[in-house]
Amino acid sequence: MSRLTDLLEKRKALTANVWEEEELINLAKNLPKDELDKIEPELLTYSNGKRLDDIFAKLDELGKKLGV
Repeated sequence: MSRLTDLLEKRKALTANVWEEEELINLAKNLPKDELDKIEPELLTYSNGKRLDDIFAKLDELGKKLGV
């Protein structure tokens, strides 16, 4: 498995850390246009916002269960 494929899989699963996301973005900059078009654009951005949304959703769910 190539490093790019490995990083894409980690990014999809939200298991890539910020340095791996940075590496993925930098690797993608060197891809030919036809290869770049095969990758979902969302995967070539940082996932901090998505992770925070997931955390807030879980906190809201927990708050409802606790009656807060």
